[in-house]
Amino acid sequence: MTKLRKMTLAEQVCRELSLRILSGALPAGTRLTGEGLGAEFGISRTPVRDALKQLAAEGLVQGLPRGYRVAELDPEALQELLACRSRFECLALELAWGRLPDERLAALLAELERPADDAERRRVSLEVDHELHELILACCPNRYLVAATRQLIRQCAPYRNCRTLDPARSPDALIGERTRLLKALRQQDFSAAAALLAAHIAGGAVIPPESDHRTRPDSCR
Repeated sequence: MTKLRKMTLAEQVCRELSLRILSGALPAGTRLTGEGLGAEFGISRTPVRDALKQLAAEGLVQGLPRGYRVAELDPEALQELLACRSRFECLALELAWGRLPDERLAALLAELERPADDAERRRVSLEVDHELHELILACCPNRYLVAATRQLIRQCAPYRNCRTLDPARSPDALIGERTRLLKALRQQDFSAAAALLAAHIAGGAVIPPESDHRTRPDSCR
């Protein structure tokens, strides 16, 4: 009988910080210190330091002379990251073509079209976006491509919410973008779907000014 291994403190901290970064609760540029996180979690700095080293290896955080910060890329580096992700994810879509369940696509489309106030529409739009990217990868038969694409998506996480949650922007444009992509997928129009997916990913090349990090509700994509 195989015994399940308990998660170490470092693994638990790594998981918690990953969730915060992926959800946008920790925006790009947020400073992280072993002392501050240790006090928050009620543990010593050693497991926190180990967790931050792991997140740095994954590209989610960057080391500073003192402490770390949630990964913050310059515009050129972000463009390179998104270009790479676009190639990988469009290939995943090509391999997943014909496997995407129409009933799931229809359900995601219905969620986007459901009447709601702007705040709720932003929240739903982000959830639909996450589920759609996951659906494409879940239907892709190449496990290595899926793993590599998921890692690229994780590295984009600190920037993923900017366009959607920016209160200065109407949610209509981005919801329309995601709606057109879902409709192309349902219509089995691969050329249109691949072009819309690539454009959607490329549209994430938005980096807020450093002075806005404390005021923005979430990070970018």
